[in-house]
Amino acid sequence: MQVIIKLFQLYVIINHVFGNAKGSKAYLKSVILVPRHGERTALSTYDNDPNALYWMKYGFGSLTDNGEKRMRHLGEFLRKRYDSIWPEKEKIYVRSNRENRCIQSAEHLISGAYNEDFLSNPVKIHNVPIEEDIMMSFNAKCPVYDKELDRVFNLPDMKQWINSYANLIKYFEEKCGSDSVDSSLKVGGLFDNFCSIKENNLTTPIWLNDTIYNRTAEFIDRYFVELFRTTLQKRLRVGSFLAEIRNQINLIESNNTFDSVRIYSG
Repeated sequence: MQVIIKLFQLYVIINHVFGNAKGSKAYLKSVILVPRHGERTALSTYDNDPNALYWMKYGFGSLTDNGEKRMRHLGEFLRKRYDSIWPEKEKIYVRSNRENRCIQSAEHLISGAYNEDFLSNPVKIHNVPIEEDIMMSFNAKCPVYDKELDRVFNLPDMKQWINSYANLIKYFEEKCGSDSVDSSLKVGGLFDNFCSIKENNLTTPIWLNDTIYNRTAEFIDRYFVELFRTTLQKRLRVGSFLAEIRNQINLIESNNTFDSVRIYSG
């Protein structure tokens, strides 16, 4: 089961309270769970993609059968791990990104935790429109962030870095079509496609070898770091969620009304 937790990049925030008496033991009061969605299909395709029919079968960015199965197993594990404080179904709090894969992941996790089909006895999954969800969605609209990101990517060192990958981008233009790589963001879409191929044991394009894959991985690693390069970027994209977690911890520590288990599906 440790493998499942690693795959889903599960983050758990555990809150303990200490008794007033000297030597008293800490005890578990609440758990805040932040699981990543289950395995999914690629977010996009490109010209002559050998797996295009597979992506269309499930839908772009949708959970696969393995993704659903793993989320149910994760729910079973978490229920067993925190059984002493796990609430009745109607009392559990679930907040999700509105992307279908995130909501479906939460549903399958709940199904596993309570050993019953989600639709037969559903729980409320709190969510807001993606463009407004600054807490859970990176696709939320934020003009200030967009302006800062544009500034960062136009810095001299960033322009030099992107230019160092000119040959790789040209290679992708030849193999995938220029529309697939007209920006660094779309290179990210290609790499997401490549990762989904490996994850789902699908057909690898004949032009995608280990050298190209690893070179693209290097580009994407740096690209995602730059999305959070400045303090302003971090505050705008992560600050709201951290404030949510901080507020919940404050409620727990002050013994105000709080949820014994909260799940944030992203």
